[in-house]
Amino acid sequence: MIIKGVTIKEFVTECVHERIYPENIPNSTTRKAIEDIRKKRNLKKAKNVNELFKDLGI
Repeated sequence: MIIKGVTIKEFVTECVHERIYPENIPNSTTRKAIEDIRKKRNLKKAKNVNELFKDLGI
């Protein structure tokens, strides 16, 4: 397996970090939201921040 642009130290550090600090790994709800954003699904559009907050119920 070749990972371009990542040193062995960076790769190992990231693997160890995920094991030591599992709270930094997104839960299933967050992973789904990220996937939806990447696939441009379920996005909200608003003219301004106030309209967005109102639509979101904030």
